Amino acid sequence: MLHVWNWFAFILSIPYVWAFTNTIPDGKVYYKTAFCVSILWILVLSFAMITLVVRVGCILHIDDFTMGLIFVAIGTRCVLCSSGRR
Repeated sequence: MLHVWNWFAFILSIPYVWAFTNTIPDGKVYYKTAFCVSILWILVLSFAMITLVVRVGCILHIDDFTMGLIFVAIGTRCVLCSSGRR
């Protein structure tokens, strides 16, 4: 089952890898541009996630404050999980 999940995650990551590879220049030469484009990507992805959370909250009839609280709680926990801390 783990092999299937890894393959599925790989397939889902292809568009992101392609987009990041083709829009972010080499950091060794153009480090200032690479930094600015990376910040721009963080802005775009954060906006997309917040928009998605608000729309899901509308569909499920949950107010924005509660959805924001859940989103922040999940976001802070994901950072701890990815760093290996518990």
